[in-house]
Amino acid sequence: MTLAARRALRWVPPAGAVRAASKAAALLAALVASAGLLGGVDLAVGALLGAVAILGLALTAAPWWELALFAVAVACCVAGALVVSGPIASAAWVALSVAVTAPSAMRHGAVTAVVPVLVAVAATGTQELSPAFACAGTAAAAGLFALILRLLGLGPLQSQRIPWHAMVWHLVVMGAATATATAAVIGLGLVHGVWVVVAIATVLVPMRDATIRAGRVRVAGTVMGAAVGTVLATVLPPWAALAIALVALLWGLASALVARRTEFVAYVAISIVCATAVLGGEAAAGVAVQRVGYTLAGAGIAILLGLVTAARDDAAPAS
Repeated sequence: MTLAARRALRWVPPAGAVRAASKAAALLAALVASAGLLGGVDLAVGALLGAVAILGLALTAAPWWELALFAVAVACCVAGALVVSGPIASAAWVALSVAVTAPSAMRHGAVTAVVPVLVAVAATGTQELSPAFACAGTAAAAGLFALILRLLGLGPLQSQRIPWHAMVWHLVVMGAATATATAAVIGLGLVHGVWVVVAIATVLVPMRDATIRAGRVRVAGTVMGAAVGTVLATVLPPWAALAIALVALLWGLASALVARRTEFVAYVAISIVCATAVLGGEAAAGVAVQRVGYTLAGAGIAILLGLVTAARDDAAPAS
């Protein structure tokens, strides 16, 4: 096999991971669709947020009681962000979401970084949602999706053991950074500005060198995925671009399950560019430029914070 062929195969997730991700994605889609039929878009959005919120924690050794508390905490923060809006209030809800999920982060590592992102999405969304339905959907779907993942028999995620003092300081910095970014996005009225929060939350980890590596992966994957997504969304008819978006999202999930982080980021970027261009009626190139620009901004902020505040990687004990 040639070197080019071997490199190409790296971007194809293993068959087992694709099957597991396919089942998880299909059940997630059924869960969100059922919520939509029962309670409309409010419940459907809540269900999607809840399922995504629980994904990382459900793939660890977290006990059921902790999953339940985590789901309720995220649901309440999402509902709060919908009830009390505005830059300052939304920033407060994002910071609170980091604080109330901190016990889980302390036990299982930085797997809860998606939580401030979800609250920021609720705070910056243009869709008018019912806080009660969003809260109910988030909490219920989190529990159901956690059960689904356990039944699928997916293996637990491997996370590095983080020194207690480093983790506490990381949670403080994460809360402040994501809250400030959320307030800035809302205050400036930035379309898709929540992608800055996404980059900060996914790049900033308690260890300095790991933060730099995560930044490189996030930027490289986003640039590649945005470029490919732009071409596909431009040359393909809308239905085909949407199909590509779904396939790319599925392969992204599969890549995440086998810890192929660059591929995961690239597939998600392809999915977002294609779906946003088709469903939002925006130019694919414009969406791609925004995705890359906001990612560069968020990753840059995260790396700077990591250099200043994060502990050295050699300070962490072995996994």
